[in-house]
Amino acid sequence: MKSKITRSSLYMMLGLICVLLITACHRKSHVEAVDAGQRTTMSKDTADYRSQGYVIATIRNQSGKLDGCGWVIELEGDKWLEPINLDEVYRVDAKNIWLKYTPVRDGQMASICMIGEMVTVDDIKER
Repeated sequence: MKSKITRSSLYMMLGLICVLLITACHRKSHVEAVDAGQRTTMSKDTADYRSQGYVIATIRNQSGKLDGCGWVIELEGDKWLEPINLDEVYRVDAKNIWLKYTPVRDGQMASICMIGEMVTVDDIKER
């Protein structure tokens, strides 16, 4: 015996699928993200800092881990920076920051560490 799907039940199923898709794709004002093993909440501040040229970063102490390295900065996407002017206040391992920086011109300075690009820190904000 074959079961018949009526037109009204078909419309009901399509309506239910549409409601589920709309509620599942609803945008939220706060998006939870996993950043370096920690749960953080990204809000309007994130968009504000990014629009001002800041990037998400974490301070790392590589002393004793890599020859010639000391305090470095890890960016999202596993990119590393070697700051030439990191203030003592921010020399805290695993410190989460917002960073504005300028790359050091080629030939201007040399690095023993060579973990990443040498930069001048323009501004830091705590996250």
